[in-house]
Amino acid sequence: MAQGSPAVTDSLFGQLVRARHWNNYQGFLAQFHRTARMVADRDGDPRLATLTVSETTFKRWLAGQVRTQPRPDVARVLEALFEQPAGSLFRPRAAGIGEAAFTGAHHGTETQIRMAAERALKFSALILGDELSSDVIQHLHAEAARLSAATTRDPLPALITGLANLQDISLSLLHRQHRPDQLRDLYMIAALASGLMAWASMDAGDYEAGMTQARTGLSCAQRAGHTGLAARITSWQVLSAYTGTGQARQAVSYSQHAASLGAKGYVSIYVPAMEARAHAVLGDRDATLNAITRALEAADQYRATDLDAYGGVFAFRANRQASFIAQAHVLLDPSSRAAATAADEAVALMADVPSQDRFSVGDALASTQQAITRAASGDLDAAQQSLTPVTELPSPHLTHLLVLNLTRLHSHVRARASQSPGLARDLQEQIEQFARVGPRPQIR
Repeated sequence: MAQGSPAVTDSLFGQLVRARHWNNYQGFLAQFHRTARMVADRDGDPRLATLTVSETTFKRWLAGQVRTQPRPDVARVLEALFEQPAGSLFRPRAAGIGEAAFTGAHHGTETQIRMAAERALKFSALILGDELSSDVIQHLHAEAARLSAATTRDPLPALITGLANLQDISLSLLHRQHRPDQLRDLYMIAALASGLMAWASMDAGDYEAGMTQARTGLSCAQRAGHTGLAARITSWQVLSAYTGTGQARQAVSYSQHAASLGAKGYVSIYVPAMEARAHAVLGDRDATLNAITRALEAADQYRATDLDAYGGVFAFRANRQASFIAQAHVLLDPSSRAAATAADEAVALMADVPSQDRFSVGDALASTQQAITRAASGDLDAAQQSLTPVTELPSPHLTHLLVLNLTRLHSHVRARASQSPGLARDLQEQIEQFARVGPRPQIR
């Protein structure tokens, strides 16, 4: 290799630069400057328009010699330029784009078509937004529905760019003058996008960002006059409070506020199910069982609403209801008969649904609850059988909540290690190896 030329890198940055033929510094710099001006105008931040990247830095990035992440302002421009989270651009990648498909979430032609469609939607909405048409509103609703439906099917990395684009479009359009009916639609779309971003942030383990997104989404839902969506977003605050910050009593307070909104549809089942888990974390058996009863009663009285039609995480069908109830019982007492029965029922229901209603992470959570009950009762062989389908889940589908539950399983296996040291060690190693990739706490 000639002296001074950058080494071939396996980072996503290097793959994208080569695929777009920006290997030459001046070619890359022209694209970076163009994008910096666009982001400066979009965000109302003129400082960004003057950002630049030195040739030395560019060559280090291309060679994979990255010891620290780019400064936040530079990261904002890179994210807009490549439509990828800045943190993922410099991670090692196994395959080159010129030789194989994108690795991870962004694979091949289908992804390129989807990204192009999102860019076209962004152009038509923002550039032509001064004359906002019913077609643009319909397209934004359709994009919200597409992304919502995909949340239980596709891994988070495949969704995050589309969610961020939808939120960016809707929030940007809200800065302009529109008719009252258009404003309600835009607030609804912004609430959906922000709510889904709250869900995505929490799945990635960033509960602070999730709460910020939830507050934005809640404000937009209120302005849209949609109590169901407001209650649903509040329920994600429940998750953040008891899982992310350990504030289970605050989680109960959020649950009770969400219930007070009187939302119908799936939300009416989801809210008490979430409350049951929060009470279980506090060890309040009576309150947990009461919330479970209210969730089951709401399920018996279920009537569909417009929000339910979005599907994905906005739906809460019987298989997910059973999984939530199992988690509440397991949090109360994993060695109890009630916990074992609930976990077995959840696993059975998860396996007995049509493919379009399957929820990969939900399946894994149910199996993990079952494994916990079996480990807590001392049956490590059965716990290992329950764990097997979990460890077969592709790593992009891993969520922070799933890993927290695997951490609990790890603790129960350790508590029973003296009964079967070899099997316990194998189980712990499986959990540790599987839980090493993605947004998760260190298993101790």
